[in-house]
Amino acid sequence: MRRLLMVVAVAGLVASACSSSSTAGLQPSAARSLTPAACTTKGLAVGSASAGPSGEQPVTINLWSFYSGGEFKKYCEVLQDFHQKYPWISIQHTGGKSDQDIFRAVNSDTAPDMAITSGPDNVAKFCSSNTYKDLATYLQNDNIDLAATVPDAALRYTSYNGDQCSLPVLSDAYGLYYNKDMFAKAGITGVPKTLSELRTDAKKLTVFNPDGSIKVAGYVPLQSFYESTQLYNGDYSGGIWYDQNGNSAFASDPSWANLLQWEKGFIADV
Repeated sequence: MRRLLMVVAVAGLVASACSSSSTAGLQPSAARSLTPAACTTKGLAVGSASAGPSGEQPVTINLWSFYSGGEFKKYCEVLQDFHQKYPWISIQHTGGKSDQDIFRAVNSDTAPDMAITSGPDNVAKFCSSNTYKDLATYLQNDNIDLAATVPDAALRYTSYNGDQCSLPVLSDAYGLYYNKDMFAKAGITGVPKTLSELRTDAKKLTVFNPDGSIKVAGYVPLQSFYESTQLYNGDYSGGIWYDQNGNSAFASDPSWANLLQWEKGFIADV
């Protein structure tokens, strides 16, 4: 049985363990997975393990990540800092790996010890299939209180049905920039705090050309417009990716329907 420890990036995730038989037949969603160009197929060894100060035995961890290019090199620097602090642990870091690569490796019993993936949308599938191992025992052994360490939103997208099978790697903060002068001109005295307020204020901010075309858009709700994607919009609207049985919740969770209706109504209104 091959066990995998895992980490998520976003979303990044660090994750854990699996058996090759438990994930047989699983097909990751090609539409949602992020697959960067491969950086290296051989990987980069970070440090040479030596005995620890308390007699810890040298160990080498095989780590896969989605990083490539400059990001791959920069993350290797982070791993080097880790190795300097824990010299008995060396890391074999291989970049350019997608969720599909992880699934294939698990099914062929060649999975790495740990992996860093780039988004939260496959967490439920990884967790429910035991591809990622529940990290609760490790966290308890090290007296780590995640509730006091990690924001609730990050814990929500890195766990499934009570199993903390991955941990956040990145803590990107998303926000909206706004023009104070334009707000004042439109008579808006505060920033919108709900989707309905955003729609109302955006309509006030929208300026049209004489021919009816939009000169200034108060807000663009279109999917795939910069960071306006279901991956992020679904999270702030409370949508969940999978139900308790591990099936897609896109059609059953009303949060998704509410988000799509809001977007449709927004476009029609403007």
